[in-house]
Amino acid sequence: MTSGETSKYYTVGITGAGGLIVTAFQNELSQVKTINGKPIRIVTLKRGNQASKFDDTDDTLTSAIWNPNAAEVSSVIDPALVEHLNALVHLSGENVSTGQGLLAPLGIRPWTESKKKEMRRTEC
Repeated sequence: MTSGETSKYYTVGITGAGGLIVTAFQNELSQVKTINGKPIRIVTLKRGNQASKFDDTDDTLTSAIWNPNAAEVSSVIDPALVEHLNALVHLSGENVSTGQGLLAPLGIRPWTESKKKEMRRTEC
């Protein structure tokens, strides 16, 4: 965005779109409807091999691709998207609601030592 130019949306970017916490957060945010007098646009950021181009005039935009493994910082995410974000919620990483064992499908999911190690890992 150039100086003085504003979007008609309050844009919230969210990573970790497949997670349990993200789903609940998106549902809550959707109930709010507006922030600072602007309608909320939620853009889920999904991992991919090439960052997608951002178009602020696309009223149907709900997701964008980012590449956390890009060789150059400028290739990780489209700078235009970053400029239009009013908030970024980073929730990607190891899913804490899954575990291993016989009772895991029932929601009883003990965390093994290997699961705990994955949750502590800092790489996204």
